[in-house]
Amino acid sequence: MPPAQTSVILTGFTAAQMPVGLAVSPDQKFYVSSRSAIQVHPDFTTGTPTTVITDFGAQALGSGGAKLAFANNTLYAFDLGNSRELRYDASGIFLSEFAVANGSTSAGGSAFAVSDRGFLFTARFDDPNNTLGTIYKATTGEVLGHFHLPYDVDDPMSNGGRPVMRVIDDRLILTSGTGANIYIYDLAAIPEPSTYALLASLGALVLVAIRRRQQT
Repeated sequence: MPPAQTSVILTGFTAAQMPVGLAVSPDQKFYVSSRSAIQVHPDFTTGTPTTVITDFGAQALGSGGAKLAFANNTLYAFDLGNSRELRYDASGIFLSEFAVANGSTSAGGSAFAVSDRGFLFTARFDDPNNTLGTIYKATTGEVLGHFHLPYDVDDPMSNGGRPVMRVIDDRLILTSGTGANIYIYDLAAIPEPSTYALLASLGALVLVAIRRRQQT
């Protein structure tokens, strides 16, 4: 039996300001972002938020809006149009911001992920000349290194692809967006951010490609 489906209308959004990001906090609150605000919902029994975050630091959100993720009880918002990362505590209080690479104003053109070990990853998918993702210290924005994007993730946007990037169980999961490939980066081999300066290269970052062929 399929799950029951319900729907609510989120207040405060218009056709020009549709939601672009969604994250769930450890206490099960829902955070929904648009191109002008981040709404906080205790649940989705109604579409009315309990809090609306409009503090975005030095400038308003860029035209691409913000993608969201939680790690270590901290909300991270990737301001796509301005290529910066915003940090908030779990109550929505602005903490800090720092510049990052790989921002894009196109829908699905960029992605980011955060690990509980303190790494933040960004990658851009609508530029065939941009073949590297970037690794940051999540609390400060210090650049720790880079990782290579697989050949079919360099520019999937031109083929209608929408890659997705997540951190699950100390692995960075990246879908190609245009094929049946899933790429898994083993993060366990990377030292903690506090000792990252001791790492001479990213040779310890292992990439495993899982290729799944569609059944015909």
